[in-house]
Amino acid sequence: MDADGDSTAAVATPTPETETKKRKPTETRSVVWQHFEKIYGPDDNLIQGKCMYCSKVYAAESKKHGTSSMKNHTKTCIHNPHAKETRQSKLAFASNSESETVLTNWVFNKDNVRKAMARI
Repeated sequence: MDADGDSTAAVATPTPETETKKRKPTETRSVVWQHFEKIYGPDDNLIQGKCMYCSKVYAAESKKHGTSSMKNHTKTCIHNPHAKETRQSKLAFASNSESETVLTNWVFNKDNVRKAMARI
């Protein structure tokens, strides 16, 4: 109330609705995306990544998961032709002739072991 006894109410002026601008999609910086296919959700946001070599799917939301799991997968993916040979080789003795023994490399291969076990 004023000093005169009149009551004045503050009238809110209507503000024009402002359009919410969508953010411009940014380029992905990680090298991982050269080996993964991007899977987008219903809101056009990136949610998963699918390996181009073995089709495994990993969570890829930037705020929650990041790309670390996909980066580790690219190093160990068996079907990735760009991955370095990570299988540990072992030394084994092989005989060339009756009296000669030579030191050779031997690589463990689970597929060969599986086939040998099936033959037993």
